[in-house]
Amino acid sequence: MDTYGTLNHDFHFSRVLIPYNPRNKSALAPVGFNLYGYPTCPKDPALEMKYLGHCHEKGRADRNKWGCPRVHMVNGQWLCDCASPCTSAKKGRTTYTYENMDFRMFPGIQRGSPQWDCLYRVRTSVERTIQHFKVNLCVAGRRSRNHATTKADVFLAGIASLFTVIVAQRIGCPQYLRNLKPLVA
Repeated sequence: MDTYGTLNHDFHFSRVLIPYNPRNKSALAPVGFNLYGYPTCPKDPALEMKYLGHCHEKGRADRNKWGCPRVHMVNGQWLCDCASPCTSAKKGRTTYTYENMDFRMFPGIQRGSPQWDCLYRVRTSVERTIQHFKVNLCVAGRRSRNHATTKADVFLAGIASLFTVIVAQRIGCPQYLRNLKPLVA
């Protein structure tokens, strides 16, 4: 979330390619949002969820916690006034909002459109190239932490990558542009 905020505020990005992750999908009914961006009850969209505070946990982005508006404590026990609760949790339904949640929900480009597909192909190509530098050219997992050594390793990795492209182009095998092993064999 911090990355998306930096892209939005500091670099003035209008769109960010964030794919939908089905693994994060809950089996529960989705929580809606009102005009102010506050989450609403899944069973009654007119009912705003209660603000339960700001969460700052180590290793996570800061977020705001929201809880079911119909849950309250009676004699040390949590009770829900809802006739058909949307969850089996004792404290009712809980959800979180992030300061920079708008890029995840609304990335600036319609998902599945031809423009999305074209730009997403570029993004995955860049990620594969970075992975190629890190793993295949041994920049990642180094034992040295020296700045000069790291810089030399990156330069040598770039030279090896360019050398692979030049050799593959000269012998007329463009399928070997990304990998040195089949080219040498």
